[in-house]
Amino acid sequence: MDTFPNAYFGFDGNITYPKAQSLRDAFVSVPLEKILLETDAPYLAPQGLRGTINTPSSMKTIYAYTAELR
Repeated sequence: MDTFPNAYFGFDGNITYPKAQSLRDAFVSVPLEKILLETDAPYLAPQGLRGTINTPSSMKTIYAYTAELR
């Protein structure tokens, strides 16, 4: 990660998608202090909410999912 010392890495609802293993692999390799969780609202709702309009309230789902990954 020293290649980009000022970079941050954003992860949103699509990290919960079944076919998003590459995103999950990237997520666990990024230092915690470089991670930003975001909704990308109104798009990319988490797996349990797919097909709906994504809202900031879905952050609880994204946070819980990513906490389990770490």
